[in-house]
Amino acid sequence: MKQVILRRGLALLLAAAALGAVLAGGGADSAAALWQSVSRRPNVSRGLLRWELGDILGLDGLSAPTVLALGQSPVLLAGRTLAVRDAAPQPEDPDQPAAPEAPAPAPPEEQGPQPGADNGVPAQTVDPRSTDGYSIINGVYIKNKSSRTLDPAVLGDRQFVACPRQGPQVLIVHSHASEAYTMPPGREYVPSGTFRTADCSCNMVRVGDELAAALSAYGISVVHDRTLHDGQSYNDAYENSLASIQSYLAKYPSIVYVLDLHRDAADTPRGQLRTVAEVDGTRSAQLMLVVGSNASGRKHPDWERNLALALQLQTRLELCAPGITRPTVLRGQRFNQDLSTGALLVEVGAAGNTHAEALRAADVLAEAILSLADGNVS
Repeated sequence: MKQVILRRGLALLLAAAALGAVLAGGGADSAAALWQSVSRRPNVSRGLLRWELGDILGLDGLSAPTVLALGQSPVLLAGRTLAVRDAAPQPEDPDQPAAPEAPAPAPPEEQGPQPGADNGVPAQTVDPRSTDGYSIINGVYIKNKSSRTLDPAVLGDRQFVACPRQGPQVLIVHSHASEAYTMPPGREYVPSGTFRTADCSCNMVRVGDELAAALSAYGISVVHDRTLHDGQSYNDAYENSLASIQSYLAKYPSIVYVLDLHRDAADTPRGQLRTVAEVDGTRSAQLMLVVGSNASGRKHPDWERNLALALQLQTRLELCAPGITRPTVLRGQRFNQDLSTGALLVEVGAAGNTHAEALRAADVLAEAILSLADGNVS
C-alpha cells in the first residue's frame, strides 16, 4: 500500500511538472515535449515510468488499473508508447527492414532436372554497341575476317529462287556433329572430347533433328544427314562432309539450302561463352551465320551470293526474334559452301549454352528459313 502511495505521489509530482510546462510554454504539445526532454536521460525516465506502473523489471503487461493510472499523468501517457516499444525486442539497425522470411523449400523433383534447367554458366547477349570493326549492310553487322572487300551494291539487293514444290528443299549436315553443350546437373553426357560427345541425343545431331522437325511441320521437305563426320578424325571433318554434300546434291537436285550446323567455342574470363536471347519469355541460344570466301586462295567464285543469303536470313531472324543473332562472320575458308549458293554455316549458340537453349534457337531458325523458302526475302 505504501508503495502504491509513493508511486502515485511521484506520478502527481511529474504531472505537476507537466502542468507547469504547459503553463510556461502555452503550447498544446507541452506534455510530449516535456517527455522528450526527460527522455534524454532514458535510464531515469523509463525507470520511473516502469516504477509508477508497478513494473520495476519491465516484464509485466499493462493491466486495466494501470491504464487508468496513466490517465492521471500526461507525461506517463505520452511516454506509454515509448515504454512499450522499449520492452519489445528491436532490430539491430532500425533503418534497415527486417529480413524477409525464407521461402518454403520447393518439393524435390521426381523426374530429375527439367529441359530448361540452368547449367550455372554466366549468360550474355552478344550485341555490338558500336560500328568499330564491323561493316554494316542493310542494317546487318558483318565481321569481315577475310581479305575480301564488301560491295553493298552486290550484297544488298540479291533475290533468291524460291524452293521447288517437289523433292527435298533443305539439306542439314554436321561437319562437327559431336560438338556439344554444357548440360545441367543430372543430364551429363559421356564425352568423346572437350565439349564433344558421340551421344546423338546431346550433340549437334539432336539440334539438326529439331530443325528438321520444325521445317517439316511447315511443309518444307528436309534431308538430314546424321553422320558423325568428325567421329574418326576432327581434322578431316570438312573433307568427310564434302563427300556427303556432293552425294546428296547429285541425288536431290531440288535442294536449295545446305545448312551445316555447329556450335561456337570461345573462352571468356568467366569460362565458356554462353550466348542467350529471350524468345517469347524463354531462353534461347543466339545464332551466328558464318560465310566462307575465296580469300584462302581456293576456288569459290560465288561467295558473295552466299553472303547475300546470310544477310537476308539474318534480317528474317531478327524479325522473328529480335536479338537472336550475333553479327555475321565472313571468313577466308570455304567451308564447302562453294558447292551451293544456298550453303551456310550456322553456329547455334556456344559450348557454354544448354542443349535446351540450342533447341529453342533451332525453332526460330526454322521460322526464318520458311520465309526464305516461300520467296519472301525482302
